[in-house]
Amino acid sequence: MEKARVWLENNGSYSEGVKLLEALGGKIADYTPYLTTMLVPPAAKQKLREAVESRLPNIIAQPITANEPEVVNQYRNIGRRLLKQQADLHSKMKVAATDTERYLLAEQLMEEVIPEIDRVYDAIRDYEQHHVVPPPPEMDAVRVAASKLMKVKYLSDRISRLRRWIDTGAKDKQPLTEAEKAGFKEEITEKEAALEALRIELGLKNQGDNENTYQAE
Repeated sequence: MEKARVWLENNGSYSEGVKLLEALGGKIADYTPYLTTMLVPPAAKQKLREAVESRLPNIIAQPITANEPEVVNQYRNIGRRLLKQQADLHSKMKVAATDTERYLLAEQLMEEVIPEIDRVYDAIRDYEQHHVVPPPPEMDAVRVAASKLMKVKYLSDRISRLRRWIDTGAKDKQPLTEAEKAGFKEEITEKEAALEALRIELGLKNQGDNENTYQAE
């Protein structure tokens, strides 16, 4: 049980999780195909986590040790919140009403949540393995701001692409269906709202979402 708790707390490797599930008496046939692949889909890793958790209820209620620096405990708490957010996004993707909604949820998962999970647990592992105490989470503000600026650029480029596809009636030289056009228009609305929120948060001048402000490559 202790090994499984540590694995969950530290977002351990996929292969280790499969071994733990087998040791706990779980069926691993659905998980073994990804043991030989270079990349494990986030959905597969989440499914494995849920399988392990289902055999060990309430195992992540307490920190691994009370003697570690407070900053490491802060990272653990952040990690727990991120893992919960990851699970929540996966649940929402399963019941999403449209492909556009699923796309936006998957985008948030892949571009925001999973990179943060990796960053947080890399810091925890550095402490556990090399006794390197990470900086306080609040000192990461510069990195977060830079990431948000990159997000502004990405959103602007994506909106420009979507508008171009709608205007030309084609994507990658393939004619768009009316359903695809409607989905792209819905995505534009979502992304324009997210872009405006980021500009306000970062104190950027609103450039009117001019299509020519950012041109896609």
